[in-house]
Amino acid sequence: MKKSLKLHEVEIIMASPTVSIIQDEKPQICVQKTIALLGGIQQFVHPDEKILLKPNLVVPLKTDTGVTTNPEIISALIQLCYDAEAAKVYVGDSPFFPFKSRQTFEISGMKEAVDDAGGECIYFDEGTYIELASDKTLLLPKARVPKIFESLDGFITVPRLKTHNQTIVSLSLKNQHGLVPPEDKRNFHRDDIHQKLIDLNHIIRNKLRLALIDGTFALEGQGPTLGTPLQLNLCLASSDPVAVDSVATTLMGFLPREITHIKLAALQGLGEMDLTKINFIGIPLENVSRQFLRPSTDIIGIAPNVHVYAGGACRPGCFAWTRVGLDRLIKRNEINKYGELTFIIGHNANVPENLVGSVFVIGDCAAEHREKGTFFEGCPPFEVWDLRDTLKKAKKS
Repeated sequence: MKKSLKLHEVEIIMASPTVSIIQDEKPQICVQKTIALLGGIQQFVHPDEKILLKPNLVVPLKTDTGVTTNPEIISALIQLCYDAEAAKVYVGDSPFFPFKSRQTFEISGMKEAVDDAGGECIYFDEGTYIELASDKTLLLPKARVPKIFESLDGFITVPRLKTHNQTIVSLSLKNQHGLVPPEDKRNFHRDDIHQKLIDLNHIIRNKLRLALIDGTFALEGQGPTLGTPLQLNLCLASSDPVAVDSVATTLMGFLPREITHIKLAALQGLGEMDLTKINFIGIPLENVSRQFLRPSTDIIGIAPNVHVYAGGACRPGCFAWTRVGLDRLIKRNEINKYGELTFIIGHNANVPENLVGSVFVIGDCAAEHREKGTFFEGCPPFEVWDLRDTLKKAKKS
């Protein structure tokens, strides 16, 4: 499909983006077929180039959890890049801040796969960062990214097909979040996360060659780490990250326009969101679509022993991170283990005099109540994700 634009009486033909979809039980074949449908790896990687592959290794878990990118997918991509005579193929990421890249690469099996395929692991959190800028950003005049971007010719983003309780989905646009330093990630997880993700994508867009979404295993429900895995044996790819994210979102049973960062990306010129303007090749979308369980940031009513007094608080910040802390208890069947749990969250919360059980005050907006219980400071208050550890220590004392 093509559309034409007349500019000063000169007709410019603009090709619509293409998204390929393949389903195969063998990850290597899935990758090969998906990229072949787009014209082959030579469309994206050229002789003597240095290429970075960016998987999603948010935490140190194996790929069958649905959380982290499949090492076999990365291995297949490394081989394809070398088939295209790339000079060097790097694989890099940095995880959620309590964890370390090296640990995550090793436990996930990524390091072994990369080494065996002849690639080189880059542990972002052990290296240095540089500042890059774009004149298209709105909130981030600059962003810090790994220093290797100075010498890279291009990179391929390789996210997992999964849900995320702060952004509904975590796909190729969200995957770039792993490029920024751990200390900078803290500033993203608020209501402005959506625009900041788009700014980051603008900043690195000129290096992006391809987005390949790994759906060999997927994750539904309480992503990005506490959901339910699904084995789908899928790969989706496109040179347009907005297009492939929009298709993947639809495959998951959601609407692209309800995903704020995808909608912003389309509005701000990063790619195409409208499925009627996207070329589909490979497996028909309707043949592989299903309804994923929707992630939630709700904490009110989550369990009979959880009491919440909320004022004005943002969903991707205090609510989301408190939900992660509670989800970790639920996942281990420990939600009732520590008795009554009371949370004060947000600005101007109406709080009764008599509070029951263990009391937690969440985030800077609720700081006026800090004397009423354990205070998790910050905007957002990341440390509440490890609520379980806090409860365990309190029980021992």
